[in-house]
This record gives sequence, structure tokens and C-alpha cells, in this order.
Amino acid sequence: MAPRTPAPWLALGTRQERKEHEPRERPRKEHEHSAGELGCRRQFKIRAVKVKEDLESFVPGVSVVINPEKPRRGCLEIREEGGEVFISLLNMPRPFTAMKKLDMDEVIKDIAK
Repeated sequence: MAPRTPAPWLALGTRQERKEHEPRERPRKEHEHSAGELGCRRQFKIRAVKVKEDLESFVPGVSVVINPEKPRRGCLEIREEGGEVFISLLNMPRPFTAMKKLDMDEVIKDIAK
């Protein structure tokens, strides 16, 4: 008599055996980011774009550049090119409460004066 093959649902084995054969999570590559990291970057970008658009509409002839060099992690700085610093929030720990508490409309009005 030929040996019987097990039913397909029995061929999977125990939970531990299945776990051992599941593909492992691959490490992230340098250019891949988690959703949390992207959300944080978005918070900085939203504020930077708001400052840029509002300053360009309030002050005629002004040119605003966002991150001409590589941005620093956890920093929001608004400064005149080569000159006065209007706001400098450096090395903020997550969840960046200091930046979130800022009233960007007030900041923009102060800079435009």
C-alpha cells in the first residue's frame, strides 16, 4: 500500500514551523523611510512653504529659499541670507512641540515688518 500524502491543511505544520519558514523582514535601505519620518518631514515642509508664500506676498521683491543646503534634523530656522536670524529652533526632540506651538501668521508678520 502506498503512503498517503497528508491533507493540504496539515502540510503547513505547526505555528512555529510556519514562522521559521516565513520570509524575514528585510532591512530598510538608506533611501527608504518609515511613515513617521515622512510625517515629521511634512510638518517642517508645510511650515517652510507657508513662510515662503506669505513672505513673498507681503514683501514685494523678496526672494525666499528653502534649504539651500542639506537640512538639519529637528531644526527650523528662518533667517536672512547671510544676516539676521528671525527664528531659530534647533535640535528639537519629537514631536516638535516648540514648532507646533508657533503661530506662523504672527511670525510672518514680525518678519515682514
